[in-house]
Amino acid sequence: TIEKLVNSALNSPSFTFFVPIIAYADKPNVIQKAGTPFHYLGFTLVSPHAGKNLSSLSNKTQIIKNFGGNCYLIYRKERDIEGDDSTFYYSLEELDFLARNFLLHFHRSLLITDAIATHHVGSTIGLSNDGDKEYSNKRFFLIHRNRWFYLLKNYQIKTLVLIIPPLILSELSLLLFNFIFLKDKLTIFKSYRSLAKNWTVLLQNRRQVQANRVCKDKNWLEAEHLRFTATTAKGKISRLSLKVLDFSFSKYGQIVLGIK
Repeated sequence: TIEKLVNSALNSPSFTFFVPIIAYADKPNVIQKAGTPFHYLGFTLVSPHAGKNLSSLSNKTQIIKNFGGNCYLIYRKERDIEGDDSTFYYSLEELDFLARNFLLHFHRSLLITDAIATHHVGSTIGLSNDGDKEYSNKRFFLIHRNRWFYLLKNYQIKTLVLIIPPLILSELSLLLFNFIFLKDKLTIFKSYRSLAKNWTVLLQNRRQVQANRVCKDKNWLEAEHLRFTATTAKGKISRLSLKVLDFSFSKYGQIVLGIK
């Protein structure tokens, strides 16, 4: 169990993906829509096509798969979600946190509104740009800010402490992305400002979530070790950097957290 927690900590939410699948309550076995594949660093998977029967996706589709993969969503407007709060929606959290948010409360059937499973900032995926168009400042702002909303609201304190190294790494990566690719270089600082502005509400929601949770982080976080492969890197400096990162993170897991 500890090893699963550490693997998840090393992986960090910024390196995971999942694809939401939407079905209607009266036809729960048929995909009506497939949500946007999403990954914080721009890597994506193709979502299943609408109209396909869920059984045709073999074991890749499950009601909930821990920390990535597919999340099976049942669409019904009339019902509220148990354990939900107003900041769960797009304004403060991204749709790829759906599976983990519900898994925290051991939900096996997800009842959501259509708006949750809709990307509100254009049709491009993740942080990628759309052809010749520039990278979206607004998309980056929401991705960066909402990721911190999710982490600070849902994770236990000891989990946040354990994932400090990968959090620092991903934050530095996003800082570089901000300064290199975005037209508005202040976007990431606007995200920090928004986080500070919503701090009181965030803490209130955190207390609510932590009081109502039915399992610990170590019981529901599961992911592989964060690996940095140097084989695909071009140039000696790139390969060396990736080797150093890979070595550092493997030793971090072995020495600090006792993984053999």
